[in-house]
Amino acid sequence: MRLGRLIKILHTLGSLGLMGGVAACLVLRHSAPAYGAEGYQLVREQLNALFTVLLVPSVGITIFSGFASMIVYKPYWNALWAWAKAGSGVIVLQYTFRMKWNALELSAPLDPTDPLNVPKALSNEWSGFWVLLIVSALNVVVGVWRPRFSVK
Repeated sequence: MRLGRLIKILHTLGSLGLMGGVAACLVLRHSAPAYGAEGYQLVREQLNALFTVLLVPSVGITIFSGFASMIVYKPYWNALWAWAKAGSGVIVLQYTFRMKWNALELSAPLDPTDPLNVPKALSNEWSGFWVLLIVSALNVVVGVWRPRFSVK
């Protein structure tokens, strides 16, 4: 098998894992009860497991294979769309680790007597998941569309 095909397969599988993992996180997060520390704690543990097993490895594979394709395939060196994808990959990496840290930090036991601690803890989580999903979807669109802008 050619190296280019292997890199493309890895990039596609990593992207599928990333977007599927974020979608699963959104479903889990939506199912978290608006109150109640016990149900919230279970969802936090599941989110942390999803990040550990699926999202972080998928982001690593996607970014590694994306940069590997830029190194192997020389026409990508001057393609602005490829550099835009590389830049947005950094955003995805940053948000993934921010959300992973958030999942670790918030998986500590909560005080069930404080009804405000759960909504406080979840205030920025929705936006982080949506940023990951939207940027990942835009990466797929740009990768398929491949606009013809380039640096001479």
